[in-house]
Amino acid sequence: MRLSARADIAAEPAAVFAELTEFERFERMALQAGAEVVRADALDAPDAGMEWVVKAPIRGRMRRVRVTLVDIHSDERLEFHATSPNFDMTSEIVLIAPRPGKTRLQIAFDIRPKTLASRITLQSAKLRKATLSRRFDERVKGLARLIEDRIAEKAGRFGAATRS
Repeated sequence: MRLSARADIAAEPAAVFAELTEFERFERMALQAGAEVVRADALDAPDAGMEWVVKAPIRGRMRRVRVTLVDIHSDERLEFHATSPNFDMTSEIVLIAPRPGKTRLQIAFDIRPKTLASRITLQSAKLRKATLSRRFDERVKGLARLIEDRIAEKAGRFGAATRS
């Protein structure tokens, strides 16, 4: 099953990309949401091969997912692969500059079952695809607002420091 959504951000792609690759911030957000997050690599900077082991409450149970940053192209693209005992998932984040000072954030998420039970679960989810797509779209737009606010906040602090 594939879900995709897009949102526009009032910022340059380089600034949006910098926010998206602040992985420590996303780790803290996951921890605050009740997940356990452990880095499983020794890389210092964002690069292909970064890995996380995440345990998160999903549908009432703690589920374990291993997430790997598969591909990274500066200022334009991130690709992740996640695997759990029941599912394989890929996620692609693409940044497009439709005009100066604007960035279109496009996120696609694809999930494939590994077992018969997960295939049945996914089939039932497909029956609610319209609802899931709407929720996914809302989450992507929320992420875009968060990124835009953080960029504006940083620009405000930077601007205030240079005016003094």
